[in-house]
Amino acid sequence: MIQDGVSMLSSSSVCLFSRLLVISAFIHQRQTPPTTISPLLFSRSRRFTGFQVEDHLQDHLQDHLQDHLQDYLQDYLQDHLQDYLQDHLQNYLQDHLQDHLQDSLQDHLQDHLQDYLQAHLQDYLQDYLQDYPQKYLQNHLQNHLQNYRQNHLQDYLQDHLQNHLQDHLQNHLQDHLQDHLQDHLQNHLQNYRQNYLQDHLQNHLQDHLQNHLQDYLQDHLHDYKQDYQKTRRPKTRNQNTRDQETGALAKLLWR
Repeated sequence: MIQDGVSMLSSSSVCLFSRLLVISAFIHQRQTPPTTISPLLFSRSRRFTGFQVEDHLQDHLQDHLQDHLQDYLQDYLQDHLQDYLQDHLQNYLQDHLQDHLQDSLQDHLQDHLQDYLQAHLQDYLQDYLQDYPQKYLQNHLQNHLQNYRQNHLQDYLQDHLQNHLQDHLQNHLQDHLQDHLQDHLQNHLQNYRQNYLQDHLQNHLQDHLQNHLQDYLQDHLHDYKQDYQKTRRPKTRNQNTRDQETGALAKLLWR
């Protein structure tokens, strides 16, 4: 892995360095007067410009870097890699391991849980039911009975009590109503006589007396006047006063 990295780094470094040399040589050639260079050297420099110089430098630099860069990287990595890993590995684990572990466990459990349940659930249920049937059934029945009472018992009791009352109420009333009705009527009749009958009789007698008194006066007052006139004598002053009072009383009764 280290050798591949060295080869890749050396190739890119050689390409970059060779291009820089070609560009610097070309600039130097443009700035130098042609008279200072011999024709032979000028012709040779023209033959070695461009990609020929680049290929020549690339071959020599690649060999040089391959010899020295590998040793340099090995020494550097041995000195600094251990410290680098100790510093950064803990943060990496804290940041990334939790997310990856959760996803990995979820996928792993989804893949293997179904197989595990199919292999072991049947045996587990058989052993469990054989060892604890009474406890299991007792808890099961308690849970279902509580739900049954909460959901159905209220309606059941209401219907049952309604039918029960309809059946027994009629007999109960027939048996006990006669016994209690007499006491009930005696208590209420006494209160009725004391409170209501007194007012009723007083009003009734008052009306009855007023009606009969008027009839009595109409029937007997005429006879009373005739008898009184027959037996009348000369009156004194006191007698005149008494006669006036008697006449006033008769007029009042007549009304």
